[in-house]
Formats: sequence, C-alpha cells, structure tokens
Amino acid sequence: MLRQTVGSRLLAVALCAASATTCDNSSVPIFPSAPTSLTSGIAVYDGTNFSGTSAYIDRDAEDLTEYQGPCDESEDTMRSWDDCISSIRVAAGVTAVIFADTGFKGFAVTIDRDVADLGLIVGPCHRGAMSNCVSSIRVRLP
Repeated sequence: MLRQTVGSRLLAVALCAASATTCDNSSVPIFPSAPTSLTSGIAVYDGTNFSGTSAYIDRDAEDLTEYQGPCDESEDTMRSWDDCISSIRVAAGVTAVIFADTGFKGFAVTIDRDVADLGLIVGPCHRGAMSNCVSSIRVRLP
C-alpha cells in the first residue's frame, strides 16, 4: 500500500510538472521551515553549517521521499528530503535517530546535539559519511 501511495504521488507530481496548468500539491506533505529559535524538535538543512533550505521536524518521518524538499534523485521523482540533509540542529532534551534507509532501517546514528556537517559523522554513504544519506528519522521529544 505504501509503495502504491508513493507511486501515485510521484505520478501526480510528474503529470503536474509536464502540464502547463497550476497543480494542487496538497496531498504531498511538506515540513515547515525551521524556526530561528529551536525550542522543540529538530531542524534539518540541505547545506552544511545550518545553511540552505531548512525543515522543522517534530515527529517521526518513516520515508523522507514522501516529503517535498529541495533535492531530486532523478527526473522521474519529485523533489524531496531523501538523501538531502547535510546539517541538523537539535533542541535541548531532544534526541534524533537518523537512518540511511527508509522505514527506520539500515545504518543509524543517534544525534543529541547540533551537527554542522554530517560529512564528519561516519556512515555508509558518500565518502563513508552520513551527509546526504538520511532516508528516515525518529524524533524523541523530552
């Protein structure tokens, strides 16, 4: 069912992009931008040092391909947050577990403080690091 839902969303996005009309993307979830002052949850960024496009996340995200974001993996998929996170801010008392695969699977790293460059955190992706390698996130609030 999840695969079919994601496939339907991607098809809708592709049809929308190919048409000259305005499309309704209300069925595609979007994280809000990160607040300036983080008091709860986490903030993720597509650039290092907390730069670029940001998103505020205060709940588990099992599949980041389902959330509209700044990165695209190919011309056939919608832009998402999958494999797109380069830095993370974590509010006091919050813990995030970032996973290399969807469904909270694969290589995982627990983050309990700000990380300005996930390229410095050992992981299974690009140059043996976690930068642009996160596909799901568990957020544990205090």
